[in-house]
Amino acid sequence: MKKREEDLEALRKKAEQVHTGAQALADRITALGSLKLTAKAGEGGKLYGKVTTKEIAQALKSEIGQDIDKRLIKTDGDITALGTYKRRSN
Repeated sequence: MKKREEDLEALRKKAEQVHTGAQALADRITALGSLKLTAKAGEGGKLYGKVTTKEIAQALKSEIGQDIDKRLIKTDGDITALGTYKRRSN
């Protein structure tokens, strides 16, 4: 029982560290305010292709200097036109 309690406590500490790190990263991203990406577009503002989560992750990395897993980035839909897009709130 004592070993199990020690293991649980170690897991709690690790989870707390992960949570603290994730919260610090979220605060840094929020502090950016906005993120600008460039893409080729045709007349009428339609992009050739779309802006992907991989491109967003790379732009975030260049701004904050930390890798972001592209699977953690969620959008409300495809970004296929020029414009301003708000972050998706959870």
